[in-house]
Amino acid sequence: MQLDMTRGSIPSLLIRFTIPLLIGNIFQQLYNMVDTMIVGKYVGASALAAVGATGNLMFLITGFSIGFAAGFSIITAQAFGAGDGWKMRHSVSNGILLSLLTAVILTTVSLTCMDTFLHWMNTPSDIYPQARSYITIIAAGLIANTFYKASKKVTSYAMMNRKPKSNFTGEMAMPAYTQQTAR
Repeated sequence: MQLDMTRGSIPSLLIRFTIPLLIGNIFQQLYNMVDTMIVGKYVGASALAAVGATGNLMFLITGFSIGFAAGFSIITAQAFGAGDGWKMRHSVSNGILLSLLTAVILTTVSLTCMDTFLHWMNTPSDIYPQARSYITIIAAGLIANTFYKASKKVTSYAMMNRKPKSNFTGEMAMPAYTQQTAR
């Protein structure tokens, strides 16, 4: 179902738009609570402390990657509202490429500088090895996580445009070709 946010009552549209976001955030919090309970009960208190000690660093790394890509959503939404399919496709393609490039750079910097980051955060020595293992796994998975989020963006684009693109990777790799063929 497509929600046209350019027509209708603004409060009603905002509520209809916000409810799925709220539900998503509730499930994310439930996931975090269950994750904490499982780690605390089955892995141990030191593992739980290691997860807690790296939580802010994990949020910084993943949040920067997600936030960086979110800027393209503004351009995509403006193009969609204006009915400019070419600009919307171009924004999505460039957003995906830049998101993946950012993820590769963030992953490389994170993995290279992880010991320094943990030292700056004054990670206690008794949980340091577990904290390092946990945050290294998170950082190493950043590329896959970003690719998943980028593919969701393509799916959203296809649903907005109602013309699913079968040449997903070709469009990502060749925005210039997309520019020529979209006109």
